[in-house]
Parts: sequence; structure tokens; C-alpha cells
Amino acid sequence: MPVKINDIRRLYNALGQSFDRQVLDQAVHASHRIENSSTPVSAGQAFSLVLAEAKNMDTKARLKLISAADGVQADGRATRWEFFFDLPRRRAKLECAWFLVWDKRADAFVATQVEVRAQPFPASDNKLRQLVDEGELLYQQLRGLWQQERKRTPDLPHKFRDSDAVIRELAELDNNLLNHELSLSTGLNPQGKPCWVARTRSDNFYLDL
Repeated sequence: MPVKINDIRRLYNALGQSFDRQVLDQAVHASHRIENSSTPVSAGQAFSLVLAEAKNMDTKARLKLISAADGVQADGRATRWEFFFDLPRRRAKLECAWFLVWDKRADAFVATQVEVRAQPFPASDNKLRQLVDEGELLYQQLRGLWQQERKRTPDLPHKFRDSDAVIRELAELDNNLLNHELSLSTGLNPQGKPCWVARTRSDNFYLDL
């Protein structure tokens, strides 16, 4: 009975996966609470806490995005920061969220929580995974897709200008901007370089990272 090409690929894929031990194969979710910590912080302060989480998963973790989509205060601090990483050795995406926990009964923030969510790339339920299992796609092709994904957006420096300094610069441009709802995240300026992007309902402002 002739051997089907898909059978050969399945064997080859199984062998490749057995040697790829560092790669994350299932989603990971973890969280921990920090008591007696209930005040907004700057991006740099939050990053110093979540970076250790990212490094625990992959010492080569690469920062891709910072976001305070819920808004920032006039002093550049926020009640929630989200940091997104690529984990090159684990071939995975990581989201680290730092946020204050609200207690309805106390009508106040009462603690800080850090949550991490790591997802393999492609995700464990992605159709590409099924194609690999069925021998329709070579496992090594997933590595190529990961390399493309890594290049899709630039890595950001772990030493960046903190959000309080960014908001001070924004106030120097127009102090009235701080009277509006303001979100802050990293992004690309019109020249295609990484930067801070401050957004009001009507305008975007690009500031040095």
C-alpha cells in the first residue's frame, strides 16, 4: 500500500514539534493582586511591574505596544495600562495588564491587579494548527509565519519616555487639551517611526517615544 504524502508530513511535523520544546502550545492566563496599592501610576511605573512577568515567560520578550485606552489623567497617570509583547523563544503573544481594582461597596479603588495572557502564534484553535495535524501544512511553515508576524510591527525600547513627561509636553502645546478626554498609546507617526500617540475625540498628537 503506497504511503500518502500527508502521512509523511504528519510524521515530519510530529518530529519537528517534539524538538520545539520551548514553543508555547496552549494559552496561559494568570493574575495576582497587590494589596495596599490603589493609586494611578505612569506607564513607566506600571511597566516596571509587568516586565518581570514577561521576562519570566521569555527572557527575550519584546515590547510591541503600550496602551491606556481608558484614558490618562492630567498628570500622565492612569488606572489601567496594557502592554503587549512578542515572545520570540515561545513563539507567542503576551498581554500584560496593570489595573486598579474598584470596590463598589467602598466606592473606591482598593488594590492593584496584574493579569497576563499568553497565546501561541497561531492560536491553538487556529485552522493552520489543524492543517499541520492533518499533514496538509508543514510545521516549519509556522515558523515562517511567525517571522513575518515579528516584522509586522517594530519592537519598542524598554526604556521609553514616561507618560507624565509626554502629557507635560502635550500641555505645553495646548493646555486646554487636558480638559478633554484623552487616551494615550504607542503607535507610528506619519513618517512611520514609533512614537507616543495622544488622542482626543477630534485630534491625534504624535510625540517622541
